[in-house]
Amino acid sequence: MAANSYLSVTAREYIIKPLIDRLRENLDVWNVENECVNALAPYAAQIPATLVPDYVLALTQTYVGSIGNSYRFSRTDFYANGAALIIPKMFEAFDDTTADAFIDCIKVNTTLRRRIQNPSKLNRLRSLANIVLERVSAHHSSRGLLELLVDTTKEPEFIKLINAQK
Repeated sequence: MAANSYLSVTAREYIIKPLIDRLRENLDVWNVENECVNALAPYAAQIPATLVPDYVLALTQTYVGSIGNSYRFSRTDFYANGAALIIPKMFEAFDDTTADAFIDCIKVNTTLRRRIQNPSKLNRLRSLANIVLERVSAHHSSRGLLELLVDTTKEPEFIKLINAQK
């Protein structure tokens, strides 16, 4: 892992971009999500700036997962179990730039916005937001939105605010 910090930005992009692309292209394909997140984990603190928006979106969507029905499983809340264990640790490497990407993906990604209308998916997003809120600077421009998201009593205000972003 420590050796990854010695890679050039170009080398990191060469390694990381295909993993992010594969993760984004395989939303809800749990074995692929688990594999990609495992491969991305060693680079969590060293994501090149050009890849941050796609990286954050892919991780967020993977962690939030989907709602569905299954004859095989009694649950309706689905996500990649292996990736779900690793992603919170990856979010601990976030800074103000990755926090901005997190807020942007909440505001503009229609798939994510549709999924968080379900309370269990909003709770999963909220758990990531708690980590991000701990990582951002005290005067971060999106701190207020993060605080609304993590406060369950302010859920209607949060929903109203992100719906106004359309």
